[in-house]
Amino acid sequence: MLPVRTVTVIGGGIGGLTVAKALQKVGMDVKVFERRKESTDSLGGGIGLWRNSLQCLSILGIQASLCSKGVFMPHPAYMDQHGKILACPTSDFCEKFPILSLQREDLHNTLLQSLHDSQNPVSVNLGYDFTEFKYNGHQVTCSFSNGEAVTSDLVIGADGINSRVRRQILQNDTPLVYCGYAYYRAVIRVSSEEYDDLFSAFESWGKNTRFGFVPLKKPEIFWFAAIETPNSSTATRPITDQEFQVLHRTLKGWHHPICFLLEKTKKEEILRTEIYRLPTLEKWHQGRVVLLGDACHATAPNLAQGAGLSIEDAVELAYQLRLYNEEGKQLEEHLKSYEDVRRPRARVVQQVANCIAHSGQLEGDTAIFLRKYSMLMVPSFLKSKIFELVVRFTLGWNYFPPDLDSSKSLWFSVLGQADFEKLPKMAKKYHGRAGKGGGAGICAITRDDNIFLNLVATIYGLPKPKEDCKFEAFTESDARTATWIRVFDGKLFSSKMMIKNGQLIEKFGLFSYAIQVNVDPKKNTIFYESTDCWVLGVKISKIFRMESRWKEEGTEAGWNFDGEMTSIFGKVFGYKGSFLVKQFPTE
Repeated sequence: MLPVRTVTVIGGGIGGLTVAKALQKVGMDVKVFERRKESTDSLGGGIGLWRNSLQCLSILGIQASLCSKGVFMPHPAYMDQHGKILACPTSDFCEKFPILSLQREDLHNTLLQSLHDSQNPVSVNLGYDFTEFKYNGHQVTCSFSNGEAVTSDLVIGADGINSRVRRQILQNDTPLVYCGYAYYRAVIRVSSEEYDDLFSAFESWGKNTRFGFVPLKKPEIFWFAAIETPNSSTATRPITDQEFQVLHRTLKGWHHPICFLLEKTKKEEILRTEIYRLPTLEKWHQGRVVLLGDACHATAPNLAQGAGLSIEDAVELAYQLRLYNEEGKQLEEHLKSYEDVRRPRARVVQQVANCIAHSGQLEGDTAIFLRKYSMLMVPSFLKSKIFELVVRFTLGWNYFPPDLDSSKSLWFSVLGQADFEKLPKMAKKYHGRAGKGGGAGICAITRDDNIFLNLVATIYGLPKPKEDCKFEAFTESDARTATWIRVFDGKLFSSKMMIKNGQLIEKFGLFSYAIQVNVDPKKNTIFYESTDCWVLGVKISKIFRMESRWKEEGTEAGWNFDGEMTSIFGKVFGYKGSFLVKQFPTE
């Protein structure tokens, strides 16, 4: 095994700087090479960071700094061009799915600054135009148009949708797919009174056109317009006088505050980009060269998740490289794991983003009429539920970023810093560190008495009903897994929790459950509930599957628990008692 100690990152955008920060955190020597000669991200405009991105940036230690530079998005809505609300989420949407809105440049500069504020600073080299890579034994040498070259253990291609690294990996120039529209956008300043009046978030749909608006940190606001147009170039550029007139003409008569925003915006403040996406790639790496972000899954910006996907990629790739250095397996295995984890997320975002663009930019009057009234006919509560389900789906349901600190446990990865701090005192101390721990307790085991439930309990290997049943429990955990071994009156019962495809999974023998975890600090309690069940990898219908739910209430020496596994025939396994910690997990 040849460990990865030095890394060359091609591309100094958000994805490149984020992966450099993540690799810096796990102790690697990183150099970033960017084609542009200016340090600021020239793309401009606003950016939305969903919960997934914020969790990743929290792991990297820069979330708090970013929050001071932006504002959390207010309650959003989809409208028609006349201001009629077509769909909106429930009132608690922003609490469930916080979205930090800020200038793209602020995110870029915060990442850049964090790379320098370290005992192991990362060098970011500007004006380096990548030309090719060549293998040099077990290392890779990158060459640049200025005649310079650099050799490292691994190369990461984070060089965007027109990636030259991708072109060499795939041995061809992957044809980009034009999405059919140009994206106009601007960040403008308004007065304090105007900002307060405008504080909302919406996207409006018309004929071949969409318009969106999001407030940034006071007094700045961000708007965009997606307008159907023939394709000509992938480059971002200022708009022409003619395009400025077309923009005003296209949006004339749309609902307030759209025309007001256009009147407040100078032509020089507007950027224009024709939107392309990259077809799904089945290969993201070759040897010790790997792709990240738009270089392998560029998507249309209709879900505000393009940068977020790059941020998630960066943390996952750094995690896999840390595991490779620690575990000594083949590098190929870890790079494949990176692809297997990230590809499904990217594919979902691409597909839903395309669907939103298609729905929001219909051309025919009949299609627009049907879109409007079909959405208005759906009951509000059902639209809100669908809205939330789509958001959860595009965010990977219950996404858990891997923790880059090898001493952290599964629970820290699942809950994130903020919710982890809400855990009961003893639970936080026990679950907060990877390693081996254990304790003992006493509980009452119950079961409804019928032949079917007794058979299921036997298949599961569950303990028999008993009052005052003594037990011992032993755990071993890391950032992605936690194994529990419980011994009830000499009978062993084991289960394993793990993060898989963005979900917390608990496995009992042939059965696997997806588990939702919630913490209520006021009640000093953790709540667990199953959401899906599989047997030998086959998903079981809700009618036939076992449901599992339990809670743990913190005590001075451990926690009290109360839970059950149920089916349509009754309770298979009930357990209620207390657990006393005897050994806290240690490395």
